[in-house]
Formats: sequence, C-alpha cells, structure tokens
Amino acid sequence: MSTAHKWLNRIRWDEHGLVPVIAQEAGSGRVLMFAWMNRDALAETAQTGVAVYWSRSRKKLWRKGEESGHVQKVQDIRLAASTSNWQQAPTGTNGK
Repeated sequence: MSTAHKWLNRIRWDEHGLVPVIAQEAGSGRVLMFAWMNRDALAETAQTGVAVYWSRSRKKLWRKGEESGHVQKVQDIRLAASTSNWQQAPTGTNGK
C-alpha cells in the first residue's frame, strides 16, 4: 500500500471489510445518502474526488453516477470512530 493511503489503516472495518459512510450536501450539511465502502472504494474516492461505494447486493464497486449521470464530487472526507462521511458540491447530471 502506498504511503498516501496509510490513513486507511486507522479505520475500523467491520468483519466484511466494510465501513458505513454518510454523504452530505456541502452547503447545508443535509444527508444525501447512507452507503457502504470497502478499502478500495474509499481509496478510489480519496484519489479521484468522485464517490465510489461498495454494492453489497452486487458485490462490486459502484461508482455513483455511472448509470444515472448523477455523480457525487467529494469535497471533504471526515473520519469518525466507526463511520466515514464527506461533503460534496451540489452537481447535476454528469457532475456539472
């Protein structure tokens, strides 16, 4: 693992290697959604600035907006004891 992602070791992953996350609208703090991330999803989100989740039903990474066009551009990631949450800029279709 690169030194850039050593902070991922501080996260308390559950027995399935997941952590609950909460996405909030940056301006208002309004909760947009609750989801799950694995290590790869959180690392990719931090690297790209675009939300990537773990789909428990499909058992694969889910890049928010890949089908709908409603991407979530991440502005800030905050770690708590057992969750991760971030704030995002309001975006329309395809993040514009």
